[in-house]
Amino acid sequence: MKLKEIQGRCASEMHVNVTIDCCFRAKKIVKKKMVENHELRSKIPWARWLLPKRLI
Repeated sequence: MKLKEIQGRCASEMHVNVTIDCCFRAKKIVKKKMVENHELRSKIPWARWLLPKRLI
């Protein structure tokens, strides 16, 4: 998703004006979390049901 799309969604769905810097930081954080979650799932695939739903 592009930064302008993120900015547009924030404006239309949440009724909040955000800067491109805020969108860039948020996108960076989300990407980092996705990588961490993927690494966690790949290390212990047999124990997926032990993890909280929000981490999977």
